[in-house]
This record gives sequence, C-alpha cells and structure tokens, in this order.
Amino acid sequence: MNPFIFGNPVRGKTFVGRQRAQRQVLTALNQGSSVLITGEPRMGKTSLLLHIQDHFAAGATETPGWVRYLDAHTLYGWSVPQFWQAALEPVQGLKEVRQAFLRAERERFGTFVLESLFHQLHQAGQRLILLIDEFDVVLDEPGLNQTEFYGGLRSLASRFDSLSLVVAARQSLDALNQRTQEYSRSGSPYFNFMKEITIGPFTHAEIDTLFADANVPFTRQEREYLARLSGGHPYLLQVAAHFWHEFSSEYPDLEQRCEQAVNETFAQVETILRDTWRLWTPHQQMAFTLAALEAIPRLIPDREFDVNCLLTDLPNLAPEQRQLIQRGFLREDARYRCGATPVGEMMTWFLAEELIRLLRPADPSIAEWLRAQQWDGYLKPGEREAFKKALLAFKPLLENGLNAFVKATVEAFARRVTGG
Repeated sequence: MNPFIFGNPVRGKTFVGRQRAQRQVLTALNQGSSVLITGEPRMGKTSLLLHIQDHFAAGATETPGWVRYLDAHTLYGWSVPQFWQAALEPVQGLKEVRQAFLRAERERFGTFVLESLFHQLHQAGQRLILLIDEFDVVLDEPGLNQTEFYGGLRSLASRFDSLSLVVAARQSLDALNQRTQEYSRSGSPYFNFMKEITIGPFTHAEIDTLFADANVPFTRQEREYLARLSGGHPYLLQVAAHFWHEFSSEYPDLEQRCEQAVNETFAQVETILRDTWRLWTPHQQMAFTLAALEAIPRLIPDREFDVNCLLTDLPNLAPEQRQLIQRGFLREDARYRCGATPVGEMMTWFLAEELIRLLRPADPSIAEWLRAQQWDGYLKPGEREAFKKALLAFKPLLENGLNAFVKATVEAFARRVTGG
C-alpha cells in the first residue's frame, strides 16, 4: 500500500507535526482567548482544526469545553440566526442554559440575549469552543457578511471566557480587518481580539517524521530531493512522495522514474498552485515573480538572464516579500539581488508555465496579462515597459518549457545519487 495519501484532511495517526501551532492554539484556549489560523491553500489548516477537535473530544486538555466545528462552505444562504442555531448545538441541552437558549431562539439570537446565555454558561463553569473553517467564504455570504454577525462574534468572544473562537482562513488578520472595515461603526477592526497563528511549510524535523512514519526505504538523497521540489509544503510533499513511491518499482531506471514522478506530481498540484497564485495580492505576485525570474537561470544550467534593470525599475516590494517568507514560499538569500529566492521548485515551475503561455505567440499581449493579474493599476507606464522588455528578453530561456526544468532537476538528482 502506498503510505502517502493526499486529498482529504489528515486525522489520527496520519496527522504529522505542527506541534508549535498546536501548542500556541491550546495555550490561547486555556487562557480563554481566540485564535485565527492563517495559511496558504492545502497547508493543513483544516487538519489542524480537526486535530484540535479530536484533542478536546479525547479530554486531553487542561481546560475542557464543548467543541463545535463548522465549515463555512456549508453556510451557503445562511442568516445570523441560522448560524447561532447551529453553533450552539453542543450546549443547547445543558440544563444550566436551557431557558436562556430557548429565549435566544425566540428572539432570533440577537447579541443582547446571547450575552445572557454566555453569562450563564460561564456561571456554570462551561464554555463553547467554536471552530470555523474556511472563514474567507463568510466574506462573500450576504446573510453573514454584515455588522450584526461580525460585531456579535467580537463582542461575545472578547467579553465572555465561555466562548472561544478558532478560525481558519487563507487571508491574514490584517486582510480580514480591511475586508470588514466598512461594517465597523466605531472604526475599530473586528478581529483584533484574536491571536494570529500562521502555518507554513513543514520544518526539516516534520519532514523527517513524515517519512519515518511512512516506513519506506527512501534514501537520504530521495528525501532531500522531494523536500526541495515541494519546499516542505505538506500537500505538495505528500503528492511528490506518493508518485515517487508509486513509480519506484515500475521504473528501475533512476532518471526515468524521476522524470515520470515529477511530471505526474506537477500535473496533480498545478491546480493548487494556480489557486494559491490567484489568492495572492498583485504586489505579492510581483514579489514572487522577481525572485523567481532571478532564480530560474540557476535552475536551468547554461542560461543567463539579467534581472537587475527590472529590480531597479519596479516598486519596492519588501513588505510583500516578508509576507511570502513568513508563509513559506520565499526564503531570505543574500546571493540574490532581490534578497530572497523561492523555497520550492514547483511554484517556480508554475510561474514559468504561465510565462511560457504568455510568450508563446510571436507578439505576446503582455499588457493584457498584466491586467489579468490586476497589476496594471499598480505599475507606472515606465515600470510596465520595463517589465515587458524583461519578459521578452526572458523568452529564449523558456524555449523548451517545463521539460527543461524537469530535465535539469532529474540530471541534478542523478548526479547527487551517483556522487557526481
């Protein structure tokens, strides 16, 4: 059996790592605080939420509580009363709050009557831990994306230690505050009562644990190779390891196995990479593009590309670069003029594929591509022209497309294995 499974959230013994994030969440909950877990798509936010739920269900915590998990994707068409009806399900039968719940139900779960319910829950020494997954979806749900909902959540969770929130979202705390600013009557950000915990790629220790638990005879070079391709991104790593394991017996020839596994992996994860790219801000996309353009010549031997003029002409992207470093897609590297380089090769390949499609026509419409990425409004005319010239100069570098990257990485891996 292939031990590397991907697709669904992982639970139980298949849940690996995230000890620091778990500790941070549980510490906050034990203090009666609320938490926002942020991270890129497929970084493991849902798995962490479900692990926290299982942790409380097993009674393995100092401060017990009633846990309710809600996936925001299931809240389509919901109103605020419907939300609270579902959220309070674990505690509505408790005799200490039964009457308060019935009153709140009659009065359609207004914040005033919910205050009474959570006060009584506190008096009874009980609390509700509300886990909300994919919270970004709420921002596009008319029945919930309103003052009554956000104000109620903030008021109840910040004033009563009988309610704690653990919210998972792709967007940062600052981004959520900006998206909901128009609904704040006082001007105070809605989510500043929450502690933000960002989960990124696996650490080296977590990668080692994943391979050790799988109990497969991967060599050190194979493990390092898979980690480099994925950048430690949990989903990308699982997919890469899955296909490497899948083809290990089918293709005895090392380079052939490597090529098949890499191609299958990229085909599987390209949609996730595209989703990640789409959710980045235009300035984050610019920051990654500059780092990738500077790094690509090193991924394909005997190629050259001068990115210096582009770095001079484009706006300062230091804040977005720091965000991508925190989220695990870039790492600081003083060897590069922009000061950072991509962590995993797969995301760089994705961007290269995008540029290949753009530059394939004899007269590529780079202005149209910039508009599609929503960069157009952020770049001055001179900056747009500099970017256009840089991409046109970049075209010969990508003449063989993705195959050039695969060939280079296969040959590099073969050299490592053979000691070359």
